[in-house]
Amino acid sequence: MNILLYNYLPSLLIVLIPVLSLTGPFLPDFSLFIISIIFLFFIFKEKKWFYFNNKLVLFISLFYLYIFLYSLYLKFFHNIDFDSQIFFFRFIIYFIAVGFWISQFKNLLKYLCISTLVALIFCILDGYYQYFTGFNFFGIEKNGDRLGGIFGKESILGSYISRWLSLSIFIFFSIIYNFK
Repeated sequence: MNILLYNYLPSLLIVLIPVLSLTGPFLPDFSLFIISIIFLFFIFKEKKWFYFNNKLVLFISLFYLYIFLYSLYLKFFHNIDFDSQIFFFRFIIYFIAVGFWISQFKNLLKYLCISTLVALIFCILDGYYQYFTGFNFFGIEKNGDRLGGIFGKESILGSYISRWLSLSIFIFFSIIYNFK
């Protein structure tokens, strides 16, 4: 059970994040939460605190602290709400946890690249199908002049493709040139 929990579940969830992000924000956020909880449990159990002792992690943490303190200033002196900035620290833990598992499993980047490319190809094909027929693969009609593809009426197909395509290109080149 421990081998499954420590190794395969986080690796599987990392590989599935591009596909899960097609469903909306809940499943990718939940999978990142599970990855982070398993990572933090591993860190506390093994007492390997050196993963947090990194210049980039320190820089990101200081940047988050600046954002948080500035939000507090805006809240108390200008009465501007800052509730959305409170939980940004979770992205620091996500960053460290995903980096940890990628460093532990060398083939994880290859599987992540394949997963990303499969999700992108599906979205692109679905978008073209919707462009030419007026409906996507699931029967959702085109919303005006903009394509929604698998996302329906949200019209975020281009945003999804641009973000994941840039990440997949980076992952592809990091695999080819063995970036550290």
